[in-house]
Amino acid sequence: MSCSRKLDIKNPRVELVSFGDSIPNGTFTIHSRFRRTINFHNNELIISIVNEEIGDGPLNIIVKGLDLQKVHFLNIYNNILTINNIQILINEIVKYSSRLSLKAISISKFTDNLAFLQTALAKLCAPKSLGFLLDEKQKMNFTSGFEKEFVKRMRAGVELILEGTMTSLENGISTMKGCGFGLTPSGDDFISGLLSGLSLKQELFGKDLSEVRNAIYNTAQGENLISNTFLYLAKEGLFVERFKNFINSLLYKGQEEIYTNIQKMLDVGETSGSDMLVGFIFSFKKAGDLW
Repeated sequence: MSCSRKLDIKNPRVELVSFGDSIPNGTFTIHSRFRRTINFHNNELIISIVNEEIGDGPLNIIVKGLDLQKVHFLNIYNNILTINNIQILINEIVKYSSRLSLKAISISKFTDNLAFLQTALAKLCAPKSLGFLLDEKQKMNFTSGFEKEFVKRMRAGVELILEGTMTSLENGISTMKGCGFGLTPSGDDFISGLLSGLSLKQELFGKDLSEVRNAIYNTAQGENLISNTFLYLAKEGLFVERFKNFINSLLYKGQEEIYTNIQKMLDVGETSGSDMLVGFIFSFKKAGDLW
């Protein structure tokens, strides 16, 4: 049975598979185009049409029977999705739920799994990622003057964050933001992971971290719209499918499933998945009275 009713009978094979729960109404402009993803924007957020390999997300749209390379127009209004000249009704059944839904949790099990995550990630991180923040030996992967300065700056940022005052936190985030390689710099990915971890930490332990999360988010904003979108989602506690699956494995599963989900996270970008998970781990390291 089809997940959605088509309004354009000339395209009977086009089917809406998943629609993110945080996608706003509007007409969107193309931002960037890749083999498995087309990014649109409204000057504030990136909305992505992706294939099923990328998976569900709060701002992701998955449509079967569509050649992504031929997509040039996106509009959403009153539960009608328009892609090029194709209109599709957005049925509630295809809407992805991006928030965590926690059941009874064993804190001791989670603590053990978090220790396993740090040990495994130190071995699995991409060579040019922030893995050196977990494993000192990985700094040997950075040889040029620019790379050595990058290592120094990231370490300085983390030290400031862990000092545990609001001023040092904001200074640490300012030091790391926008710094690194790739479409989304490593510093931005670290901060996204940090915010995601703090969202989970608030859910687990009940301490209100909203002031800290807002301070991090406001300080981390930059000119990179993709990074800004990831930061916003992390601050709001909204997770893409593979990150949500990773967190669920940490909370409820054993090491084998955690390992599998770590590897799926590491498939995100060249270093982005590694850098996000390093940031996530640091959200569970003591930072003064902040968390």
